[in-house]
Amino acid sequence: MESLAITEFPPEIETFDMAITVATLEERVNSHIKWFKSAIAAGFAWLAVLSLLLYNIHTDVRNVAVAQADAPAKFVATLLSQPQTSSSALASNLNAASTILRTSKIGKVKPESSVLSTVSLKLAEAQTKYPDLPEVWQTTGVFITYKSEARLPLSLNTPFLNSWAACKVQAGGIGWVFSNCEVTLEDIAERIKGSTLNGSPAPFTFIHCMVHYSGGRIPAKQLTFADCNFSFQVPVVPPREGMAVMRQLTIAPDQNNIVLLLG
Repeated sequence: MESLAITEFPPEIETFDMAITVATLEERVNSHIKWFKSAIAAGFAWLAVLSLLLYNIHTDVRNVAVAQADAPAKFVATLLSQPQTSSSALASNLNAASTILRTSKIGKVKPESSVLSTVSLKLAEAQTKYPDLPEVWQTTGVFITYKSEARLPLSLNTPFLNSWAACKVQAGGIGWVFSNCEVTLEDIAERIKGSTLNGSPAPFTFIHCMVHYSGGRIPAKQLTFADCNFSFQVPVVPPREGMAVMRQLTIAPDQNNIVLLLG
């Protein structure tokens, strides 16, 4: 029986086969790298699209929230902008405005300052034209309370105000100073009668306070409110100094520092 001879291939053939194998592997690796790069590019593209969609959704939600926050004051401004044929017609619109503002809830998104300013100007006009109309001052008080809540300073902590131990009252060279107190202007006027500083009525300064007013006598000729919140319920026509206080609070642009001069 003849034996099979084992044929050995020349070295150049083996080198050629290895070159083919390496080339094939390089091609596959390059193909995978290209696919991976394409996948990453597509991923970034989807992320960009998703980010844009999320931004647009957030913007739309924000716009809806702002519109909802502005709606009560805008409606009130429309009511007060209507031509008034008589004081009774104005009184009817003012009552409607009071109801809207009193029942409106202010959330995390606050009404825009420009919208509140429009209401301020319309109320100021009514105060000048019909100062003897009780509805003017009732609505003004409701608006002052509403605007106060809408512009409530972040540092004003209402639960903190309920702790009377934190309330401080001082009398000195700058007049009376109330800090961290919940006060009623009429009550102060009754308790501190005839208080003077250098022969003139002593000024009053309220710092970080909750201030109430219901249309009675005002304690001083100068009132300064720093970082305060207001709760005004005025069912009557207030005295002259009360009108002056309410007029100035109506148009005050900032609640962090308000100085009222009552003549």
